[in-house]
Amino acid sequence: MKHISIRTFMGPLTTTILSLGVLSLLLVSALQSHSPQAVAAPEAAPVNRSDCTALQNLTQSRGCWVKLVKQGEKDLSGADLTQADLSGAELTRANLNGANLNEANLSKALLREAYLTRAELTKADLSGGDLTRTDLTKATLRGADLSGANLTGAKLIGANLGRAKLSGAKLSGANLTGANLTGADLTGANMLGVINLQK
Repeated sequence: MKHISIRTFMGPLTTTILSLGVLSLLLVSALQSHSPQAVAAPEAAPVNRSDCTALQNLTQSRGCWVKLVKQGEKDLSGADLTQADLSGAELTRANLNGANLNEANLSKALLREAYLTRAELTKADLSGGDLTRTDLTKATLRGADLSGANLTGAKLIGANLGRAKLSGAKLSGANLTGANLTGADLTGANMLGVINLQK
């Protein structure tokens, strides 16, 4: 009987195994190249003031204004932001003159040197917010929560602060000429250097 060495037998077998391995790798690669790729969601297009003012639906309009805030827009005059969540928003030197912010959440928002003349802020939450040197002339803040807020040097001339919560607020140097503070809570507020306080 003819003797067949193990080496002679294993040679073709090894070659076959290697060939099958290469074919498997090629097949996997081909399948992956033709598999559907995850499509990234397109980024939402930026909006502008005209987009927001053109919307008739109040919910859509409010959402549009909130988006403008997140884009860093500073001209928000006349905006309808009723009940909007703007907690912690960066609104330094923003123009919010005549804006409707009734019941809005502006807790810990940065409103330094912002303009809120004649703005509507009834029952708005401004607790812990920074309103240093903010202009709130003739703004309506009735029932608003300003507890712990920094209102140093703020202009509150003719503002309505009836029943507002100002406990622990910093009002040093604020101008309260003609402001209505009927029923306001000023417990622990810093009133050093307040101009024309009339409670």
